[in-house]
Amino acid sequence: MSTPPVHAAHTPPEPSAMARRSSRWAGAALAAVLCAGLISCGWLVYAGKIDWLPASWTRDDALHGELTHQLAKQLSNAWLPDQAAKLERAGSWLLLGDTGPRVRTGCPGWLFLAEELQVNRHAQANAQTKRAAVLAIRQALAQRGIGLLVAVVPDKSRIAASALCGLTRPAELNARAAQWVSELNQDGVAAIDLAAALAPLGASAYLHTDTHWNEIGANAAAQAIAARITAAGVQATPQQAYSAQPGKLAQRPGDLVHLAGLDWLPLRWQPTP
Repeated sequence: MSTPPVHAAHTPPEPSAMARRSSRWAGAALAAVLCAGLISCGWLVYAGKIDWLPASWTRDDALHGELTHQLAKQLSNAWLPDQAAKLERAGSWLLLGDTGPRVRTGCPGWLFLAEELQVNRHAQANAQTKRAAVLAIRQALAQRGIGLLVAVVPDKSRIAASALCGLTRPAELNARAAQWVSELNQDGVAAIDLAAALAPLGASAYLHTDTHWNEIGANAAAQAIAARITAAGVQATPQQAYSAQPGKLAQRPGDLVHLAGLDWLPLRWQPTP
């Protein structure tokens, strides 16, 4: 059986002289970067700043990549990976408007924490762990004659839903806070869900590029907590009065800009503060 003849049209063209010369420089640059990264990470190993395995880990951690994730996170603290990550974040944001894996962009000027839009596979176990921690704190405080009121803070993506603009928040997260408060009440722990105080304010209760309330949201939460404490028969002594006056508007760096790895850029290149 004879092989078909190879036609000239199917023969790959010879690289040009410029392509051959530039490929050598590209290869040398890649080798230099890889070598520098190896030395940078090697220094962390030599200095003893890397824990190859955590003090305690489970089979589930190994199968789901938690161990390699922790190791990669430690290696990323080396100088070269850190600088390369900053450049990658800046390029992705300035060219593509990408805010990275930990932050999501909603309506123009609005940023949200990516974790608020995801269902954690360990959600129930985490809730029970936190529930046990609250009970332990309640008991420790009770031994000192101190009462406990747990204020449950709703997600920004839940209250400022009007600013999501295309971001999807899983519906199963909506009842999470109410269920948490109900379980605490069943355990005899006083708890208040601040969603009721913040929901009427909507997006106006939050800073645009931060996970936290602005002064409007903080005031609403404080009023709700104060009313609950007063209803419990607690009176602050001595009674004091305060007078607050708003100051001039000032730019505030948002923590979501930091999480996106963009806070080192000049302010005019960052997301609108």
